[in-house]
Amino acid sequence: MKKFFSIFIIFLGLSSCDNGDIIVTSFDLENSKLSLCGLGDQKVLYVINNEEVYESMSLQLSSRQLDEEELLLSRNTNQPIEIELTGDNKMIYRLYDGEIPDDYFCKAVPSKDPGVIDEYITTEGTVVISTSFNDIGVQDDADKDGIKNTDEGMDPEEAQNPESDAHLDTDGDGIPNYLDIDDDGDNVRTSTEIRTGDGDPTAEGYRDTDEDGIPNYLDPDDDGDGALSKYEVSSDDLLNPQSLQLADRPNYLNPELTEPYNEHNEVIDHNINRNYRSDIVIRNFNFVKQDGSGEEIRFDEYNLGYYTVSGVSGETTGEEENTGGQ
Repeated sequence: MKKFFSIFIIFLGLSSCDNGDIIVTSFDLENSKLSLCGLGDQKVLYVINNEEVYESMSLQLSSRQLDEEELLLSRNTNQPIEIELTGDNKMIYRLYDGEIPDDYFCKAVPSKDPGVIDEYITTEGTVVISTSFNDIGVQDDADKDGIKNTDEGMDPEEAQNPESDAHLDTDGDGIPNYLDIDDDGDNVRTSTEIRTGDGDPTAEGYRDTDEDGIPNYLDPDDDGDGALSKYEVSSDDLLNPQSLQLADRPNYLNPELTEPYNEHNEVIDHNINRNYRSDIVIRNFNFVKQDGSGEEIRFDEYNLGYYTVSGVSGETTGEEENTGGQ
């Protein structure tokens, strides 16, 4: 559908127009990188323009469909969410008589400066929020373990579907390697297992203690002694193979030491932080001028822009039991 824009020329009678300057309004703030404020149970998305004309577009939303976390819109990457512009849900366009400060929309008590010259508010319409993961580029490292997504077997065509079988899942725990902080399920983090020291044998550039050609971070038995690394632990600390030092190195890295041997099903916490992007489109809405004239402008569709947020906690625990096998 075509997008409709209207241009308004506002003349005398306003504080910023005393010298006869012309203010042109086009609502042309589409495709903007948006900012977000959380004010109580309401979220405010906004974009500010301080070049030539002082203007802003803001979207005020309150809905149970929105995420409870203050600075996150949604974690729903499966389908868009839709919110009707009624009641306290509204989009507002404003013209001002001066520069707009960055924190203008983040104050519980609205600021009186700059002054509002003109204002348009919606009375109907539909907000469509489409959210996707924003850390799935082949050069990204979604689980922050030191290995890029593409090198951990992420299928780019299924990047928005982390549950897809197309992704490599070495330990079969239901968490693809690119989202798994412990790829081989031995309770030693991948970020630890890839580190190398002087004289350490390596495979593919990563530490390979038993020199079997499988890097430690993908090998459930790092020292090749027949005992799974996750079992070569003290009964007092089942989740930390590194804590059992029986020689000059942890037991799970010493092929000559296989005792003690404690079988268990405990797994380390697999929570990671994810990055999200939400794209916001407004459909079939109107703008009503707030000067009492009743002037109304209608739009079929308006691509307001996008909002990104990084470092949001996201649980990645798989459905299958982590057994430590390949």
